[in-house]
Amino acid sequence: MNMKHLVPGLAIGVVVLSTTSAFAQNVSSPATTNRIASWLGGKNLPKLEAPQAEAYAQQHQRRPEVLLASYQASSDRSFLREAMSNYPRDPRVALTAACADTTPRGGPDAARDRRQRLDTFKQVAPDNALAYHLSARDHFKTGQPEIAEQEVLTGLGKPVRDYAPVFIQNAEEAYRSAGYSEAEATSLAMASLLMPHLAQLRDVGNELVARANGHRQSGNNALADKLLHAAVKLGAQLDRTNSFTLLEILVGTAIQQNALKQLDPGAALGNSGRTVQAETDRLAERRAALRATAKDFNKLFEKMSDNEIGKYFGQQKRLGEEAADLQALAK
Repeated sequence: MNMKHLVPGLAIGVVVLSTTSAFAQNVSSPATTNRIASWLGGKNLPKLEAPQAEAYAQQHQRRPEVLLASYQASSDRSFLREAMSNYPRDPRVALTAACADTTPRGGPDAARDRRQRLDTFKQVAPDNALAYHLSARDHFKTGQPEIAEQEVLTGLGKPVRDYAPVFIQNAEEAYRSAGYSEAEATSLAMASLLMPHLAQLRDVGNELVARANGHRQSGNNALADKLLHAAVKLGAQLDRTNSFTLLEILVGTAIQQNALKQLDPGAALGNSGRTVQAETDRLAERRAALRATAKDFNKLFEKMSDNEIGKYFGQQKRLGEEAADLQALAK
């Protein structure tokens, strides 16, 4: 499973990997009558045809954000390749390239090309935690765990920037240029948002826990605890009350919970003023609240008109998904 598409009110598991398929279980029923909900609940979102995406790119001078929007709205990788070729030092292009499979899987140049894209992302976005965390994942995968650990520690001191608002704004324009209504364009831009970096951050959290367990078995408890606390901080970078999507919160809390299970429940958790057990309980309560909100919102979403759905997505852009869900339920 992958972690690419965002939809509202997702069904919540231990770690949700595909919000599209999870949401479909809730809204693709005979009771669903509005077109947008049917799109989001189905297996395939409407995509721009190649001529439509090309026309949008030409109309907007093939700027980097425009090429990325054409790629997002059409899934045509030629737009991504063009962006990578013409704007390799644009941070938004660099992030997309760092997460994408652009060489044949298992090909002789795949590892080298991936490393080059990750290094470029770090160079052009030195203030972005994602550049270091994604680089760390690659170092873990290629048998260089010590370098990976240092990359993670560096990234923990920086903010996470996924450029989602820019991606969504331009994808909206791409859909509108093809004749979709305002509500439809907003909904499709949000639902087609690519977020593969979340799965990769989950991998980094798992690697940190595995490394910590190895150090614990070797008797190096101090280093084990250091890596576990780093995993908790990694998860906390995604777990924010104003996170753009519930998926970010879910991945963040899952990373934290996985690491906390390996720590002494009675130990202090850094400078938080809480014990490990208290933080574990807090995260469990938070996930339970998210489950309840998602369940209630899914029921409401089935009955919303296309215009109401468009307004909902506008609120999500401004407030984050959790707040937008709660606001919709409060009406």
